[in-house]
Amino acid sequence: RGIRVHVYFIHSLPGDTEKYTKETLELLKKFANLGIDKITIYKYQELPGAPFYQIPRKLVHFDKKTIKNFNKIKRFVIGYNRSQKQKMLGKNVKVFLAEPNTMSPTDVIGWILEGGPKITVKNAIKSLGNFEDVQISRVITDRLVEGFLIEK
Repeated sequence: RGIRVHVYFIHSLPGDTEKYTKETLELLKKFANLGIDKITIYKYQELPGAPFYQIPRKLVHFDKKTIKNFNKIKRFVIGYNRSQKQKMLGKNVKVFLAEPNTMSPTDVIGWILEGGPKITVKNAIKSLGNFEDVQISRVITDRLVEGFLIEK
C-alpha cells in the first residue's frame, strides 16, 4: 500500500542490562523479518534537562556483556540497512540534486523524492538544483548509494 516503515531505537540508556539488550536484538530481528524499510539507532547522549540527566553514575556504567550486546545491535542494524540498500540496485528513482559532493567535484548529493538514502550521482554537477531521473548502481554504505543520470 506504499507505507514505508522505519523504526527508531536508542541504546546505552541508563539502566540498560544484558537481558534488555538481548531482548532489543531479538525485537530488531523480528522487525527485520517483517521487511521494514529502515532501522535507525541512536546512542543515548546525556543532555542537561533530559529525563535521565544527572542519573547516578552506577546506572550509566555497563558490564562487558551488555557492551558486547550494544555492539551486536549496532552491527545488526548496519548490516540490515545495507541489505535493504542492495535491494535498490538497478532501480530508477526521481532525485533532487541538492548539493555538490565535496569528495568528488563532478558528483552531486541528492535526495530521493519517494524517500530513502542519500544518493551520490556521478557526473551530475551540471544538473545541480534540478530534479532528475537516476538509476541506482552501487551501495556505498548503509546510508548512501550511488547512481547515474538516466539519459533522456
